[in-house]
This record gives sequence, C-alpha cells and structure tokens, in this order.
Amino acid sequence: MQRNSLIITVVSLLTCLVSFGATEVQRYWLDYFYITPGFTNLSRKTKVLMKLSSNGPVTKKLVNFYMYNSKYKTGSMITNLRPTDETGVVTREITGTMFMPNEENKTKVFFSDSDSTRTNHWMYPEVNVDCPQLIIDKLPNGVYESPHVFAYEKDRGYFATTNSYIFTNWYKENEIPVFNKFDIEMFTFEEKVGPLTVESSAKDLCIAIPNKYGLFVDLNLHNQIVDRVELVLKLVDSGGYKYHLAFDTELYVNPYTYEMARSQLPGFVKTKYLYLPKNGFHDFNKMDLYLVGFDLGTLKLSFKYTFSIEAERSRIGDCVTSEYCIKTGDSEYSDFGKDLKHD
Repeated sequence: MQRNSLIITVVSLLTCLVSFGATEVQRYWLDYFYITPGFTNLSRKTKVLMKLSSNGPVTKKLVNFYMYNSKYKTGSMITNLRPTDETGVVTREITGTMFMPNEENKTKVFFSDSDSTRTNHWMYPEVNVDCPQLIIDKLPNGVYESPHVFAYEKDRGYFATTNSYIFTNWYKENEIPVFNKFDIEMFTFEEKVGPLTVESSAKDLCIAIPNKYGLFVDLNLHNQIVDRVELVLKLVDSGGYKYHLAFDTELYVNPYTYEMARSQLPGFVKTKYLYLPKNGFHDFNKMDLYLVGFDLGTLKLSFKYTFSIEAERSRIGDCVTSEYCIKTGDSEYSDFGKDLKHD
C-alpha cells in the first residue's frame, strides 16, 4: 500500500509541473505590406515597407522576404529582414535583380510562429520601369502621385495604390517687406507610400542664385565673378518623416551690409538665411532663383523649380521706396518711410 501511495503522489506532482510550465503559442501576422515599383536603373531597387504584429514581443523577429520571376523560378532570392524596434515596422531598400520588367513576378513574405508554424503572404507585383520617374519643371506645390505600388492590408487583402510626393510652401513668387533675407527652410516636403509617411532622401539638391553686379562674390567657390552662384542644400527631418530644406554647409553674413560668404570673414556671423545685399536694391529688386533636385524620394524624382523674390522697399533711401529715410525741414511728411529721428 505504501508503494502505490508513493507512485500516485509522484504522478500528481509531475502533472502540476507540466501544467505550470505551459506557455501560449506566439502568433505573428502582417498589418500591412507595401512594395514600390523598381527604379529605372539596371539594379531596379525597390523599397519594401511592412509591419509585423504579434500577441507577444516582435523586436528583432526574423522575417524572410522571398521573390522570383514567375517564368524563371531558378535563382530566387531570400532577404532576411528584422523590425528595428517594438513597433514591428520594417523598411528596406532591396535590389530586385530577379524581377522582370513589365512581367508578372512573385513575392512571398513568411515568418514562423513559436510552434514552428509558418505564415505565408503572397503578392504578384508587376515591375513597370516606365512609371517611377517623375520630372517636374513646373511649380511643384501640391501632391504628385505615381501608381503601381502593390500593397497588402489586414482585413483588406491585396490592392494597388500610389506613391505620393507632397510639396508645401513652394510658390512662384514671394514678396518680402524689406530687401534683406529669405528663409530657405520654409520649403517642406514629405513622401507617402499609400497612406503611410515614409523616410525619404535626395542625392543632389542645390539653389542657384544669379550673381548680377558681383553682389555674391564671396559665395563663389573660386572667388571669381560668375553668372550664378550654386549653394548645396539638404533635406532635414522635421519629425515624423516630414522634411524641410536647409543649407548643407554653414554660411555667414555681414550684419551691416548683408553681404554673404562661405567662410567667417571679419565681422561676419553665422546664418541659416539667404541675405540679399543692401546695395543691390537699385540694381535689381526682383530676382529669379532656381532649385534643382535629383533622386528625390523612393521614385527618384527629378525637378527644376524656378521662383522669384521681389523686394517691396529698400532698407534706406528716399521716403517712398525705402524702409528708412532721412528728411529735412519742419513740415510733416506722411509717406511709407520711417523718420530716423523718431526711432
């Protein structure tokens, strides 16, 4: 009787241990998956954007991205992707050399649950080499879209959507109250793949300034008068993948004459603005500028954008066309200028 009692006790104890050690199987699923068209270069790079969700932590969970051309199934490629943080978002630019332009291609994304069950998601994107390039030579203010972005969303299935470029504060003409400075950071830009705002970049951005009358001689790289001065720009993340333009290198200005330079000359201070020299108002009070960009965003946007700045008044001069003026006599003078003796 004692032997039987001992066996029952041990078996009961093992049952409790097994029950206590059991854990829930971790399952994964895709909230969304986007794949952009291939670029028109030979490598046909494609941006993949997806979000992996789970009933547990997804940090650094391995996701396999598998693609091949439907006609030629040999030479398929597997790229391992991992979420960068607990949000489960994966963004990656990949080279789709196995994708065939204007042909049906096959893409599979798969990952394994904690019980080794594999979840597969299939897509059949057509890599159209004609649609990704957008060349804008008009006013880019507004939204520009390119189709043929393939997507998957949970509870919606597969569908085609667009890639969007959104330009704000880009205009044709701008009037400034005084002929002095222009804020280049007012130009803003963002890119969306479907409804999602994504990280963006640009290969080359610059602003070209006409160098009339040698007013920007200290901005010339070789210290010689040329017909225009080119200043390199960059995209700066303003937060939430929204960008504004800024000068790529530090610039300096003389606070008394508003002359600009690439290096800190005696009396010059650092600035983020483009200043127009005070002595240039009577030479030209309207100036055309050019913004040129290459390889902007996922679809490698190229554009040349022309806009103009028109000054309303000079800094000092006659009392009609100047911000400040000097007058003599005792009679009152009512006009646009400000009497210096009253400031």
